[in-house]
Amino acid sequence: MRRTNRRLKKKRIILLIIIVILMISLPIFGRYTYNSLREMYLASKKFYYTSNLLGENKTYTNWGGSEVYVVNFELYSYDNKLRKMEENLDCAIRAKVNSGNVKCYIASGGSTTTESTDTTLNKTITVTNDNKIRVSVYIIPVTKIANGNNVVVEISATSVSPYEKKLTSNITLTSTAQEDYKIVDKVDDDYAELILSNSKTEDVTVSLTFNPETIRIDSNDPIFDLATTSYTDTTVNGVSYINTINFKLSGENAKNIKFYKTNKKNNYSYEQNNNETSESIINVNF
Repeated sequence: MRRTNRRLKKKRIILLIIIVILMISLPIFGRYTYNSLREMYLASKKFYYTSNLLGENKTYTNWGGSEVYVVNFELYSYDNKLRKMEENLDCAIRAKVNSGNVKCYIASGGSTTTESTDTTLNKTITVTNDNKIRVSVYIIPVTKIANGNNVVVEISATSVSPYEKKLTSNITLTSTAQEDYKIVDKVDDDYAELILSNSKTEDVTVSLTFNPETIRIDSNDPIFDLATTSYTDTTVNGVSYINTINFKLSGENAKNIKFYKTNKKNNYSYEQNNNETSESIINVNF
């Protein structure tokens, strides 16, 4: 009798487990079946709506946290050259800031939105324009995003006529140091050496400010031969010395500049990302 009760209890437990599994899996399977049938139905109506970006989340680290970041993508009203819509497709493109102190605006085909944390642009994918449009979302920091911090912007594009379908991606930007500098020096050296690094692919403008009573830039440096270089000077003891300079630093490049010291007993060593170093004798802005 006990053995029979144990078997019955075991069967009930197995049955309960099966019921729980079905309760969990049926909604998922139901959604999958529904979505599959819906795609088949829309395809039968010659409705196609895809993107080369939207539909999967993306993370980018090639961002310094202060400059505008542009996300470019395309929207298509075709599946391939043979399967394409034969009518125009209206859609609403939206950029919404989910985290981070940034604003966005959307641009496409000469149309733009105003900067906002939630902005929408209505566009039409036309048959006469090869069933596609190009879209750019500009992500603009309100304040500089500290290194290691993230910004998340949800970009979506929803077709509204003749059928509705939504394509969405969460774009995560991680602020990383794109520019860096340090000063190499030691006591009794004639000069301190400023070492600049630009790990971006594009050129950046570098601005240096310094006191010629303490250090004086090497005026024979090749940056003075560049047409894009500009500088100002000041007078020290009746002599004119450069005290600010602006020049371009090419993408993925480094640059060393000598600064002669008026007092060789000083040590002006500095590491930008080292909290233990003293304040830099040269004010560097990228």
